[in-house]
Amino acid sequence: MTSLLILKRGDDFMESLGYVKLGEEVERIQGDTLDTAADKRLDPPTSPLPPPSSPTSPAPPSSTDSPDAPDAPNTDTDTVPDTPNTPDTTPDAPLPEPVKLFKFYDDASRSRPDYSSFPSRDVPSSSFPDTSWQNDAVYLNHFIQEGVELIDRTLQAIVSEYGGDASLFKTSKVSESDFASMPKDFPQPPGAQTVTTPSSFQALSRRILHAIVSESSFTVVMAGHSSAAGHGNNFRQSAIMQFEAAARPLFKLLGVDLVAKNMAMGSFGTVQSSLAGEGVYGKADVVVWDSSMTENAQNFAGDKIHKLEGFGKTGKEDEKLGLVDLFWRSWDEPPHMILAEQCSVRGNVCKDLGNLAINTGADIAVLAGGWGELSLPLTKDVEHGMTLPKSVAFENCDDDINLKEFCKSVKCEGLCWLDRDDGTKPNLKQLAEPKGCVSWHPGWRFHKYRGRLLTQYILMAARAALEKLQEETDAGEIPISDEDWHMSSYYSEVRAKINAFPVEQRCSTMMWFLFDAPNDPEKNLLGDEEKGHARICKLLRRGITGYTPVADNNTLLSRLVGVQIPELKQEFYTEPDDYTLESDIVEIGAVDVVSVASGFDGVGRGGKGFGGKVASAAAKLTPTRQLAQGQSELPKLADMGWQVIRTRVGECDGTSSTRCNRDADTNCVLYGHHDGEGGLLVEGGPSEELEFDLGLVTGGWVAFWGRANGVKNNDNEFKIKATVVDRNGEVVHEQIIETALGGEAKQSKKYGGGAGGAPDGKASKSAFPVWNDPEAETGEYSLRIKVLKADMFLLTHVYWSVGGV
Repeated sequence: MTSLLILKRGDDFMESLGYVKLGEEVERIQGDTLDTAADKRLDPPTSPLPPPSSPTSPAPPSSTDSPDAPDAPNTDTDTVPDTPNTPDTTPDAPLPEPVKLFKFYDDASRSRPDYSSFPSRDVPSSSFPDTSWQNDAVYLNHFIQEGVELIDRTLQAIVSEYGGDASLFKTSKVSESDFASMPKDFPQPPGAQTVTTPSSFQALSRRILHAIVSESSFTVVMAGHSSAAGHGNNFRQSAIMQFEAAARPLFKLLGVDLVAKNMAMGSFGTVQSSLAGEGVYGKADVVVWDSSMTENAQNFAGDKIHKLEGFGKTGKEDEKLGLVDLFWRSWDEPPHMILAEQCSVRGNVCKDLGNLAINTGADIAVLAGGWGELSLPLTKDVEHGMTLPKSVAFENCDDDINLKEFCKSVKCEGLCWLDRDDGTKPNLKQLAEPKGCVSWHPGWRFHKYRGRLLTQYILMAARAALEKLQEETDAGEIPISDEDWHMSSYYSEVRAKINAFPVEQRCSTMMWFLFDAPNDPEKNLLGDEEKGHARICKLLRRGITGYTPVADNNTLLSRLVGVQIPELKQEFYTEPDDYTLESDIVEIGAVDVVSVASGFDGVGRGGKGFGGKVASAAAKLTPTRQLAQGQSELPKLADMGWQVIRTRVGECDGTSSTRCNRDADTNCVLYGHHDGEGGLLVEGGPSEELEFDLGLVTGGWVAFWGRANGVKNNDNEFKIKATVVDRNGEVVHEQIIETALGGEAKQSKKYGGGAGGAPDGKASKSAFPVWNDPEAETGEYSLRIKVLKADMFLLTHVYWSVGGV
């Protein structure tokens, strides 16, 4: 059991995490490397985490506050008196109610501006009403003080949860040039779990300040492969959901709606989604890339057969980064970009990210904690593991075979089904625990640690945001000056610089590989932004898909016109689930991080902690889909030779607030993961023509992604007609695609692309170019697709350009 600990208070504690106030980083850079506090374990006293100090002018207590809350201690010292609400751990002792420590509230009638009427919600200071909270100095002072103390308590609780070892959460800031030159095996500076640059950290802080002042949402997206998705564990045990569990309640108290999205996909990487720009992922403030297994230097999207001839084999690091580069370039409003891996996952991604920051001003970070030298402390044997904090024990185990087997047995500890009081049961017998707890998939402790690392990093930036708001308030800048928090100009400047940044040997290589290689074996179009597809790297793109998760209902069905959309299979029950995973349990007297982040005392009370309770209550009802009026007059998909393939039931957008895959015909209903393959299928073609309304297309680019077989398993007979038409139905461009993916005709084995590809064309996947005209007029267009010949064709994605160069 990990007791709730008091760590070193104030500046000493924050410096042990590598925290430096904004504006001081440049002065403290010595030889382009931040001089942070030395790694050391903090030796805490044994008393539990105290309540915060009171504001100078305290607000009256809320009706929900405990009347028995103790007086605030002196926070300038390293020790505090015991708090009377510490649970008595003797058997059958009654447990006191949690004590609320976050005291701020405001009962004034407040006016608000119309945020939505300003680009990026950048309200001019002159447009805030006099009665808005942004104009109230008393409100600001109390809010900021309570917010900073809440963040400090949460940061201390996280370190306490891991036995008081602050070095497990150390963040360092280095110059952009040092970031680009970090060694492949990481870390630099030594011992840092997270590395960023001063300007990147300041930009992240500004993003959070913008969310606070504009009362908007703050979205963090995880993209990657099955390990990033959390396969082998329940959905809520994944790293990004563990981050949300701790950070969301705290952000809510700061007036910000934090949204975390698990957009990772098993067996895939990021390329299929990246081609859709914000169409699949949606908008994001922070994006995390973790896709090394499926998008590494010698293994394009998981296909070990189809390698890019002449690339990825020369040892030149900058020739191995195309897919990562495409991902970074996928956003209209460039987000804070985090590599959740070691630098070596693709040549040296840190080198590429550092150069991106140097040339474009993009804000970046690498979060590598948990790998190699940065893994959690070693468990020497079972008895030793029993003495370690729960979040640490049995994750990094010694080489003894018996210990290894024990550690494997407690690695994931997921759950597939728990009998319900209402008698609802699935059709299939349920597994004891989810499949997928294999050697290359981390268990819940690893995911929790990565989630806590991300929480610590984001919360330190939130603390800096509040300090900036306090600085401006103290200087009489009420409301805060526009130049201190507006984001529109930042987005525009970085986006323009990203477009101007050369794409040679990176994104352009991958675009040639995906779209030009079948008809250009001599590489004449490689890097050609006029005749080739290199220009896609600089285009703003959108897309729709049959895969999940997907943002904003951007599905293939959502853009179909002139056809009756079938009713889709629904979840077999809608009531909330209430179950406890091993990772949810917080023992009596142990630290409950989510309780602290929610504004309470953080003392564990046994059983399901705050995090598990929040997860159980978060899911919202998924509305049943209704056919639109008049659709019964339209032809059915099935009558046109197409059928809907859907591997996930429910609303699968990667968030914890929606329920996905509650399917009575699965053998692990509570698994909860959103990632699945799907699309529109033709078997034994031909088919009738489908039309997708793309809306406004700017830049003259349209493509699709699919999976196909030849008419015979090993031949090349595969034929699709793709037509782009304008709003008047006039044909703008027609493309006949004649190739069996993986066959010998135009898309050879040498250049066949995509995850899961096969040399005989049995199950290949790839992107197909349809229209690539830089001179095309901006307008509203549709894409029509007709299968002329194929044993099987599954349409999974449609892409188009919406702006850019």
